Amino acid sequence: MSEDLEFHYVVSYREGYGWQIAVDVEDAVMTDGTIYDWDTNSWIFPSGLDVGKEVEELDLSHYIKLKSVLDLLNKEETQKD
Repeated sequence: MSEDLEFHYVVSYREGYGWQIAVDVEDAVMTDGTIYDWDTNSWIFPSGLDVGKEVEELDLSHYIKLKSVLDLLNKEETQKD
């Protein structure tokens, strides 16, 4: 199942704030969903009622990993200054 799903996140950088996941932008521009299902050629939301708990948990897992990497990038940026 997960190999047919492609997860999308919007990442932004702002001087003084660093790297972050821009959920507000994601909500504004990805109105059909943030996960592309290659099997059905459609966009879905991770919390959709028809998606299921497994996809929602997988999205959360990817989000946590991405957040962790962005935190590392931000830490590197502050160490340079």
